[in-house]
Amino acid sequence: MSIPWYQPLLESVEVKRHLFWHSSPLNATEDFIQGLNNSNLGNHEIKIIDCLKLPILPSHDLDASSIQRMEADILIVTNFDVLLSLTHGKTWMRQLRPVMVDHLRRGSRLVVASNSPQSHYPAIDGSSLATDCVQHIGDRWRADQLRHHGSDQDMKKLMSLSAGMPGPASEILKQYPDIAKANTKDALRRLRKRITDTMIQCGSDCISWLETAVLLRGVRTTPYEEIPANVATTLYAAGLGSVDFQSDCFQLLPGVSDTTVKDCIEIAERSFLDAPPQWVTIAGSLFKFERTARALLVESTPSAEALVELLEAHSEKIRRNFTAEHGAPSPDLSSLPNPARWIDLSDLLDLLIQVSKTSRVGGLTSKQWTLAKLEVLPIRNKIQHMRLPSVGDKRTIEKHIRAITR
Repeated sequence: MSIPWYQPLLESVEVKRHLFWHSSPLNATEDFIQGLNNSNLGNHEIKIIDCLKLPILPSHDLDASSIQRMEADILIVTNFDVLLSLTHGKTWMRQLRPVMVDHLRRGSRLVVASNSPQSHYPAIDGSSLATDCVQHIGDRWRADQLRHHGSDQDMKKLMSLSAGMPGPASEILKQYPDIAKANTKDALRRLRKRITDTMIQCGSDCISWLETAVLLRGVRTTPYEEIPANVATTLYAAGLGSVDFQSDCFQLLPGVSDTTVKDCIEIAERSFLDAPPQWVTIAGSLFKFERTARALLVESTPSAEALVELLEAHSEKIRRNFTAEHGAPSPDLSSLPNPARWIDLSDLLDLLIQVSKTSRVGGLTSKQWTLAKLEVLPIRNKIQHMRLPSVGDKRTIEKHIRAITR
């Protein structure tokens, strides 16, 4: 069945010339080449540059001249994201950029296809091929758009089983050429896997937002402006939702049941076994905030004796922390070296709130330390218990670090 899944992509690049396309499991079909051929209704000359198979010189540099000699109406760079992780990938990314810019000057159209979202590309030389362009976002297919490719009943079933998304639709169609005989449970399993894999590709910020919005608040339709900008764009471009432009609301996975959506979010959240970059960054920022706060508490007391007196109310907990870490009985508080080192962050902030009632500590008033406690502790708890950070957590920690290190 020759369905033109990529016709909207090819039509869009004809107008906009340089596109970024998130080739997520929901957007990309089983056979990309065949899908392009079925979609090339304008008989364009299309050439594909696969970043997994780049022409490389013996010097390990990109053979830019071989790409320069290509002649095509549309150039499609696939697997662009692998250049972020290969040993020489960033070098090849930098060498690829001027060649592709030259093709654009000569009138070719360019699609940069990536298995990672556009927002995941750092500001490095060459990444502008993915960032300095328009992001393509495809709409869901409807059964009536495919009336010429099968019976109305078959197309309705295919669109129902795949929620109108090319990736799962092409996989189901490949497995069941006679769509009337498609196994509903098997098709749902395939759809769930593609949804989950796409959520994982979108990253921890998106999954954290989905967990809060869907699993905790039970909301699947949200005003677009209320979603963090990167999260909204990433989810939309990955095929995980659609936008009603009359109400300006984002709807998560229309046509997919609540049970399936929730199961996919839970599986995606559990799949983050390696710390995402945001987690590592926030953990480092928390280290700086807490160490700075401890130093400020010590510096705000006039003597070692005064510090011991201040910590006395928390002495049992401090000594337990010492014993748990060293496996040895703790000395008395007055004999404990660096006693502020052993106090919990929540108690530390309570003491800073208390001390700053009479005199600013680190330039902050008691009210400001209270705000720091309210905003920092929930983030610390996420990191401590290995939960995914949310959008804005990094900015919140850095705001408080700036406040106490002026």
